[in-house]
Order: sequence, then C-alpha cells, then structure tokens
Amino acid sequence: MVGILRVKYTPYLYDWGRIHISRHFLRKVVLKLEKLIMFSNINDIDKNLEMIKNWFSEILMEIEEKWYDL
Repeated sequence: MVGILRVKYTPYLYDWGRIHISRHFLRKVVLKLEKLIMFSNINDIDKNLEMIKNWFSEILMEIEEKWYDL
C-alpha cells in the first residue's frame, strides 16, 4: 500500500518505502495506514485486507486517470 501511495504522492521517491511517510503523505493518509496495520485478532486482519484492496483500487484509478489526462 505504501508503494502505490508513494507513486501518487511522491513519485520521485517511489522507492523510499516507509521512510518519512509522515512528512510526505497527508496526515489523513498516514492515520489510515496506521489504523490498517493494527489488529487484535484474525478477523481484524481479514477486515483490514479487504479495506486495503478497496483503497488500493481507488488509488490506482486516481493514478491512471491522472496519467491519461497528461
């Protein structure tokens, strides 16, 4: 997820991984990432994976739309 967010928010730093994401991403994005990595049981993991899949699709569509607008 961090990789695709890097492509959206910091394309020139796409290979930086999780370094400085709190500086490079919007605060609401960082908070959403933090929420997704927290879990207390197996059901939370399944729920978070589903949320990640949906979010990934949204971000990918935004990137594709921007790319095609160029």
